[in-house]
Amino acid sequence: MTNIVRIADWGLTDEQIELIKTAFARHATNDELALFVQTCNRLRLDPFARQIFLVKRWDNSLGRDVATTQVSIDGFRLIAERTGEYRGQTVPQWCGKDGVWVDVWLDPANPPVAARVGVHRETFREPLVRTALWSAYAQSGKNGLTSMWRTHGVNQLLKCAEALALRAAFPNELSGVYTSDELPAEAAPAQTYAPANDAAPKPKAAPRLSVVNKAPSTLAEFVAMAPKDAQPVAVKAAPEPAAELVTEGETVYDADTGEVQELAESEPPPAPEPARKRPDGSCPVWTQGDHKGKSYLDTPRKYLAACLNGPWAKNASSRQLEWAKHAVYVRTEKARAEGRE
Repeated sequence: MTNIVRIADWGLTDEQIELIKTAFARHATNDELALFVQTCNRLRLDPFARQIFLVKRWDNSLGRDVATTQVSIDGFRLIAERTGEYRGQTVPQWCGKDGVWVDVWLDPANPPVAARVGVHRETFREPLVRTALWSAYAQSGKNGLTSMWRTHGVNQLLKCAEALALRAAFPNELSGVYTSDELPAEAAPAQTYAPANDAAPKPKAAPRLSVVNKAPSTLAEFVAMAPKDAQPVAVKAAPEPAAELVTEGETVYDADTGEVQELAESEPPPAPEPARKRPDGSCPVWTQGDHKGKSYLDTPRKYLAACLNGPWAKNASSRQLEWAKHAVYVRTEKARAEGRE
C-alpha cells in the first residue's frame, strides 16, 4: 500500500509551506499539496527541474477550481528512459487538409490538421505511432487561440502526439499522466478565464510571502521530512505580509515601489497603550532594509513610528500591526525605566 504524506510532520512553518505552494503548487490546499508530493514520489520527477507541476483549473461541471497534476514532455521522456526499454522515436510529421504528410511544416498562415510520431520500445517489433488532431487539442480562450497555440501551435500539436505515443508505449508508467498541451480547450486555467457562473467565487491570487527561516532547497529535502503512514491535516494559512521599508539616514522609502517618505523630526511615535498584552505567536522579523534580520522588538521606535504612520501600515497584516504597536510600547517602557524619557 502506498504511504501517505502528512503535512503536519514536515517540520515547516506556515510561511514555508505557503512558499512551496507558490513555487510549484499555486493556490493548492494542503491536501492537494500532499497528494502532489505523493505523485512526485511515484513518478520520481522533480518540480524544481520543471518536470512536473500542479495547476488549478476551473471545472464548469463542479463550479470550482480543481487541482490537476501536469507533467512536462521532458518528464514523459525521462520516465520512458528510466524503463531501460526506450529506443527513441520516428521522424515527426505534420499534414494539412490534403492528407499529405511532411517532415517540416512551412505554412505559418495555416496550422496543420494533424501531427504524428512513433515511439520505439525494445520489446515491440514496430513503433507505436499516435496522431494528434488540431481540432481536438488546440486550446482557445475568449479571444481565440491561446498565445502558446497561436505562436507555437505546430510544436504544441507535436508534443500532444508524442505524449500519446509515449503513454501507449509505456502504459504502466504513464497511465493517468498528462501534459498541459493535452488538456481540453475548455479547461482553461482559473487565473486566466472567468467561470461561466458569475455567482461562483473567483480564484484569489496567492499571497506575497515573507519567510525568515530557510525552506528546503531541493525536493529531496522537502520530501525527506514527510512521514510514511498518516493522513494529511489542515495547516493555518500564512497572513499576507506588508511591504518593507528601507532607511538611509533620515529618509525612509518603500523597498518595492521606491516611494520616498521623509521623517519629520517632530513626529512622535504613537502613544503607548497601558498594560498592553503581548500578541500571540512569535515576533515578526524584518526581511529587508537596514534592520533586516531584526525582530520588531529590536527595532528603533523612530523606524516603527514611520512604518505605523506611513504606507506600510495600509498593507500590513493585523498580526504585523499588533506586533509593531507592541514593540513601540515595550521600547517606550524600557526608555522610561532607564530614565531616558
